[in-house]
Amino acid sequence: MQWDNRNKVLGNKKLKIKPSNNALKYYTKLARQHTSLANIRLNTTQKMTTDISRKAAVIRIEDLNVQGIIANHKLASAVSNNCFYEIRRQLIYKQSHYGTKVELVDRWYPSSLRCSKCGHIQPMELSERVYNCGKCSNILSP
Repeated sequence: MQWDNRNKVLGNKKLKIKPSNNALKYYTKLARQHTSLANIRLNTTQKMTTDISRKAAVIRIEDLNVQGIIANHKLASAVSNNCFYEIRRQLIYKQSHYGTKVELVDRWYPSSLRCSKCGHIQPMELSERVYNCGKCSNILSP
């Protein structure tokens, strides 16, 4: 898109330069792309939350500190494109319709450190991706 705009007068309100007709076409094309992307995201979250609500009886959602995650520049771009609150809002809305129960879990709850079979809590490094329980030898992978 940038290559297409090299000859357009895009306009400048401060200098009172009106955008050219081609610039106006570009702005409408860009707005159409943004709307299409927003609709795709909304459709995907609707389908995902409906599927989760139909299959699960109890849904537990972690209460995330999104502002703290966005402060990390390595995670900011990946997290800012996701709509965590919208997913949470839709799950809470759909719980009465599908008969599910949505529970909010504290952000400090050790969900990834706890064995799903025996409940044993085992500390892990962030680089470890496979959970090996020390008590019941249960192996969990993402």
